[in-house]
Amino acid sequence: MRRECLFGFGRDNCLVAVALFLWASGEGMFLYIQPLYIAQLGAGPVQIGSVLALDGAVRAVSFIPGGMLADRIGPRRVIQMGWLVGLAAVALMSMARDWWGFIPGVALYALSAFCIPAVSSYVAAARGKLPLERELTLVFAGYAAGNIASPAVGGWLAGMWGMRATYMAACGFLLMSCLVVMRLTDCAAGEPFALEAGRAGLPRSLFGGWWMPLRPLAAYSGLIFLIFLSMYLG
Repeated sequence: MRRECLFGFGRDNCLVAVALFLWASGEGMFLYIQPLYIAQLGAGPVQIGSVLALDGAVRAVSFIPGGMLADRIGPRRVIQMGWLVGLAAVALMSMARDWWGFIPGVALYALSAFCIPAVSSYVAAARGKLPLERELTLVFAGYAAGNIASPAVGGWLAGMWGMRATYMAACGFLLMSCLVVMRLTDCAAGEPFALEAGRAGLPRSLFGGWWMPLRPLAAYSGLIFLIFLSMYLG
């Protein structure tokens, strides 16, 4: 029998939503003022842009292997690994003494994005009685809610005690988020965890030359690329 938390919402998905809320509460404290911190560490505009470009490049290459890993060992473990890597990365960033020392933390934090595909996969398998579309949006609304006040709090902390204090405070929220995801179960929704088609590996059509079925995906991906390009250009 499926275990439910509230109004048909899956119990494990409640934990994921809380974990995303706590993560966004910590991440939002530093993410939007991160260029200022890099500047304080001695970087100029070109160096700041290069560090942020590295972040985007590492994220881009982390998704596909992250999804393949989730197929092999299960989304729960990948989620937990990603959360721990992200926590370690922010701790590294808080200890940086110059912008060169900041780079390993940025790269590691970007690498932790490999768990993002596993989150959607886990939410789909752990849903309760609600339609998948509604449960997905409710879970990820937790992340959006965490971003409401955290940027303002982060800016206030940075003004009062400095940027490094903001990163250290963020680590506290990320640690709480990690503790929550450690409570996730493999038997989400009370039944053995199972993934639907796809299993391990990429579809043959991606590399085999039969690219026609991927045309809608390619068009959508191109649109997303242009949207995020315009958002981050500033």
